[in-house]
Formats: sequence, C-alpha cells, structure tokens
Amino acid sequence: MHVFIVDAPGARAAGLRVALERFGLTVDVGDESAAKAASERVNLWLLPGPVAASSSMAVATVRSLRDAPVLATESPPHEWWSAGADEALPAGSSPRDIGLVARLLAGRAAHERSGPWAGTLSDGLTTYAVLHALSRLGRSGVLMVGRGLRRGEVRFFDGEVTSVQIGGLHGQAGLHQLLLWTDGRFEFRREDVVRRQQIPLSNDEMFADAERFLDSVRDAAAGLSPAMLFELDAKVLHDHGDRMRNHDLAHALAAGMVGGGQHGAAARIGQRPALGQQ
Repeated sequence: MHVFIVDAPGARAAGLRVALERFGLTVDVGDESAAKAASERVNLWLLPGPVAASSSMAVATVRSLRDAPVLATESPPHEWWSAGADEALPAGSSPRDIGLVARLLAGRAAHERSGPWAGTLSDGLTTYAVLHALSRLGRSGVLMVGRGLRRGEVRFFDGEVTSVQIGGLHGQAGLHQLLLWTDGRFEFRREDVVRRQQIPLSNDEMFADAERFLDSVRDAAAGLSPAMLFELDAKVLHDHGDRMRNHDLAHALAAGMVGGGQHGAAARIGQRPALGQQ
C-alpha cells in the first residue's frame, strides 16, 4: 500500500515516514506537483497539519488526482470531517496511532470507507495499540476481538471507551483481560452506541491505568519464558484450591490444564482472570 504525505515539513515528514513504514506502507512526500506525478499508485493521502481556510481545497485537490481515502492530523476530527477528510487524528496523536490508522484505511474504495476495519493482533500490533488509535479517531462504534472460541467487545462513544465485555467480565476487569491477548482477529464497525460509562475514568486516565496494568504483568512475568511448560498437579489444586484468593483462578487452571497436559506460560497468562479481581 502506498501513502503520499502532502506538503509536510522535512522533520515532520521524516517522522511520519518511519511510522508508516513500520506498518508495511510505502511512502512518498511532496507538494501538489509531486502528488500528481505519483497519483496513480496512491492508496492513501495524508495531510499532516491543522485545519486551515484552504483545507477543503487541499482535500478536493488530492481527491481530483485520485479518489483515495484522506487521513488528516493535528486538529479535532470533526473539523477535518467538515473539510472533507475521511478520518482525522487530533494533535498529540502518536506516530503509532497515525501508522495504524493509515494501514487500516489505505486502499479502501469510496463505498468501503464507512465499512468495518479488520486486522490481526501480533507482537507489533497489540490490543492496547488498537484501542488507543481507535479512541483518537473520535468515532462511535463497536470493536470485536476474537481469539479461538473467545470473544471480546469494546464499545466506543465519540472515541470514549464506554463499555467492555469478555464473557462474564465487564468494564475495567474485562479491559484488563483483553489487554493480555497477544494474538487474534479484530473488527471495528462504526455505529451509534449508547454511552454506558462502565469504566469511571476519562480516556487519558483509563489508558494510563492500562499502561500500569501491563507494566505489572511484565514485572510479574519476569524470568518466565513463553516456552516454559507447566503441568497441573490435581492433588495440590484439590488440597489448596479453597485457599486461593481467587477461586475463579483455580477453576480456570483446572479447566485449562486438566486434559490438556502441558501448557505454555504465555497461553496461561493470556487466559488468566484480570489482576484487578485477584
């Protein structure tokens, strides 16, 4: 996929290029004449800069060269939507936010641009990164994440994470569980959402809490290799399970390990209950 960055200052363009290339995108930078020369291969126009009086004209100009999606930055999304951009990220969005959204938006035909966005979680594309980037877009919609037979749902109201559910876990506990998923498929659909406010925190506070939670998991897992194997001792679990602070953890260990023989540490961590409930 090919992204053209229009009229960006040198340092800004260099930073954006690195962010976009990390997501497997090919990048060109230049003015209108360079954009015209490259237009046949462009899958996404990127307008980096705040909204100005000429912004609507800039959007119309690049669209006249090639009707590819337009992603803008540095101003509140609704201001760029009014200027004709498909999506926008406000000032303060990280290069990772921009790169992730660009990767999801690039190459979409006009009739697909309001349709679902889909992708795969990986080491370089974490649940946290997906949630953070989607929240910055300021859209309402539903994010579905699937991992094997398990499903998680996150609802956004104008960019605010307003509810999370994974099985019987809701709100912050559900969010913590979802943050542990390191693989799976996700799909985001724009739709009207009722503001539930299951998590009594602002978005900034919620993501700061999420970072602290992930740091605590990394600290707790220090010295563990994802390849380490464990086998359940059913007698120990039977004798001491009622002394565990979280009975659900005992049940999860029994359900996850009995009959399965040996299991990797990474798989166990990814399926454990949220730390906040222990």
